[in-house]
Formats: sequence, C-alpha cells, structure tokens
Amino acid sequence: MTPRPIATAFLPGGPVETGTRVLLWSDPQWYCGAWDATATFASMPRPFWRFNQFSGVTFQRSHQPTHWMPLPEAPINAPA
Repeated sequence: MTPRPIATAFLPGGPVETGTRVLLWSDPQWYCGAWDATATFASMPRPFWRFNQFSGVTFQRSHQPTHWMPLPEAPINAPA
C-alpha cells in the first residue's frame, strides 16, 4: 500500500465520510485513528484526527497527520 496525502481522505467515499479507522502518519510514526467530527472541546482545530489514546487531545491537535492508508485486511478470518 502507498501512503496517500491526508487531503484525499476528505473525498467522497473516503474515511472522513464513512467514519472508518485508518492508519495515520504523524511524524515520526504511524497511528490507528479516525476523523472526530463530534469533538466538544473548545480548542482548534475542530473537528480533528483522533489517533492516539495514550496522549492528550492537545498533543493530537498539534500533531495532525500528513498521510493515511487503509487498515490492512486481517490475516485470519474469525470463526462465524
């Protein structure tokens, strides 16, 4: 998979519209995250990419990603 510029996530059918989780590049590493359109905090930007449960909202807002990729398929299917 090739990383895509973050602007393409806003195209129709992209992860912003569908609400799916994706891999997000925020230098120096990849995170699993999603677009948070329901942010209720007064800081900017709002909405924003939420990608890290271990750091605070201030860190996430100031380190918004530059690229994204879809999550890879699971290697094993779970039994039905």
